[in-house]
Amino acid sequence: MKLYSFSILFLLIVVLTGGTYFTGSFYFLKKITASVLSFSNDLVNRFLIIRPIEVKNRNHLKFESQFGVYSTVWSARSKRINDLIRLADKTEINSIVIDVKDSGVYIDDYLKGLIEELHKRNIYTIARLVVFQDNSQIKIHPGWYFKKADGTLWRDNRGWYWMDPTNLEVWDYNLAAAKKTVDVGFDELNFDYIRYPGFKKNDDVVFSAVSKNQVINNFAHYLTSELKKYDPEIKLSVDLFAYNMLKKDDLGIGQTFVELYDYFDYV
Repeated sequence: MKLYSFSILFLLIVVLTGGTYFTGSFYFLKKITASVLSFSNDLVNRFLIIRPIEVKNRNHLKFESQFGVYSTVWSARSKRINDLIRLADKTEINSIVIDVKDSGVYIDDYLKGLIEELHKRNIYTIARLVVFQDNSQIKIHPGWYFKKADGTLWRDNRGWYWMDPTNLEVWDYNLAAAKKTVDVGFDELNFDYIRYPGFKKNDDVVFSAVSKNQVINNFAHYLTSELKKYDPEIKLSVDLFAYNMLKKDDLGIGQTFVELYDYFDYV
């Protein structure tokens, strides 16, 4: 039976600086520059044909209830992650959400080792991936982004560039990033910002004539079906505006709860 939601206790994570910390047989380095993957078309195509050699059995990571903490990508690479692990050892916390994609994809051997350590402690691992609000490809692929009527790149009221959900190369870029995240060993992928930009400062952005709701639903179908082929046991979840549950339309951002619910294991 699909769950509508599961409990995640979001803690404020403070990123600290300097030093190396040791827990058991695993080192946590405080200062590591995360690798940002810039996908060319050829690289994306190579990722799309990769298949895992072994499908991981996650039956030992099933809980009646999940209680989790959230870590930024930088906190996961600082001594703060040790604090979160100790917290999980002493409390009911059994899950950790870690950012792996926002303006770039942060995946490397360090992260793989961290996931292995968390699994040894029977901690369920969730990767958070920001989808269309991603500044990382501006210089490499400016054609992937929304533009103003004058042809210049558009930014929202917070200064963020947004990828155009109608661009199929953007679909493949996000799928490739998700597959790399699966390969690291996460138990669940959590997708955020699967939508168009919000309500403000959109009067000067050029959208295509196609239905936003249809575009988002088609992308969700493509993303989830391809990932389930890649690893049938991977769990997939999506973050939606809570207000979506009270409205029948897509709020102008392409999201409808009833439709997106069908594509994911958790909402």
